[in-house]
Amino acid sequence: MIHKEIFDVFVKYKKIFEDLSSNDECINLLQSNGTNLFVYPDIPFDVELQTKRKFNLFDKEKILFIRDLSLGRCLNEGMIITDCELLFIIDEGNEIVIEWNDIKNVEYRDDNLCFYGRFLVESELVVDSYKFFKKNEAQIYGKLFARMFTEMAKTYIVDESVEIESCNCNKMNLELKENTTFDVKAETVGKYPKEEIDKFKDQSISKVRNLLIIWSVLAFICLLIGGFMVIIPIVFAIPIIILLFSYLSLINKDDDYWEREYSKLWKNLSDVDKLKTAAKIAGGIFKLFG
Repeated sequence: MIHKEIFDVFVKYKKIFEDLSSNDECINLLQSNGTNLFVYPDIPFDVELQTKRKFNLFDKEKILFIRDLSLGRCLNEGMIITDCELLFIIDEGNEIVIEWNDIKNVEYRDDNLCFYGRFLVESELVVDSYKFFKKNEAQIYGKLFARMFTEMAKTYIVDESVEIESCNCNKMNLELKENTTFDVKAETVGKYPKEEIDKFKDQSISKVRNLLIIWSVLAFICLLIGGFMVIIPIVFAIPIIILLFSYLSLINKDDDYWEREYSKLWKNLSDVDKLKTAAKIAGGIFKLFG
């Protein structure tokens, strides 16, 4: 996470949305539905990973909200909120990216979200809310989203060290977009951020550890009860032993093992993302040797 103050405002409004949906029986647009709406902390690891890679987000950038309105669930239309920026995806390859420190205030007017800030000289940036909300949702939540965006922007705290790092990252991303040589793209696709690998490692070990604890506790309870329940610990004995050795094995694996396992997740990406990656590499080779 880069900007905790943005995150805190989002959490505050998440509670407001919960109260609104419970009182007025409206849907909660800040609650994950597991299909086309993902809200922190209920954003699956693979969804977060693919989103960061697709839109060149920073490794430390925290994704707070993903609304995918594309037909194929490939995020070619929708909205993304992070602790660094706000992204409106109009269609494939056409995104509006607004950083929080560039926003002065946001208004909801005539079914549009109107942005004012230093990124515009004389006019406002008008975004059609129907691109990101259904018609009835926009009428109910438009003003609330505008308020949330305004407050998130106003609470933005400039940290010079973060700003320098962000500028360097933005410069690097720009160079990657313009200089699509094979070597650069191969490094981008082949190497994985250590932070993501560590997160994957923790989640994998946690799953095995939780299963081991649950099975052990159940076996112990059945043993205490006695009677015919004693049979259950005997049945659980072999799975518990297997889980124990699996857990001990995982915590002693080296970094190379976790990088290989993590790479399998990349290989299991959707066919659409694989085709895009292949196209980028092919374009790099063409530019390098063409």
